[in-house]
Amino acid sequence: MRRLLSVLTAFALSCAALICESGAASATGTPRAQFWDGTGYQSRKLDKDVWSQGYAQIPDLSREGLSCWFCSGNWDNRISSLSTTGGGQSPVDLWVYTEPGYQGRCVYIPANTQISDLHNMVVSGISYPISLDNDISSFMVYDTRVVQPDLPCHRLISHL
Repeated sequence: MRRLLSVLTAFALSCAALICESGAASATGTPRAQFWDGTGYQSRKLDKDVWSQGYAQIPDLSREGLSCWFCSGNWDNRISSLSTTGGGQSPVDLWVYTEPGYQGRCVYIPANTQISDLHNMVVSGISYPISLDNDISSFMVYDTRVVQPDLPCHRLISHL
């Protein structure tokens, strides 16, 4: 009976260690933004991890190919939903632009934000809802633990 009890205790401790370890790994994984070309987080998906210096910059989404071997096309003006929660990784701050080279309208989307439909977004400095659906051509992704750029962008207030 003692032996069975000690085996069960060892098993329980091993399981608890695995659960704690996997939880810590997902909370501290590589920071990631996620993008989909369908509303409601549907269809093709682009994961963009930050690089070792704490950010990733994509100046032209027309050079970012779709992530399947049989797909043709690119990600320019194709994004319809997005997430800055990290998707099981660490969250990120995101700056999106309507033109390549970080030009056009800029919107800052803070970490831990999920937008299932990029229509009807309320942003600072504009008195009416805007749409970024199929209108993103470049973006910057930053780890929340690094110094953030001070960019003149509209800030996401809410999305309907």
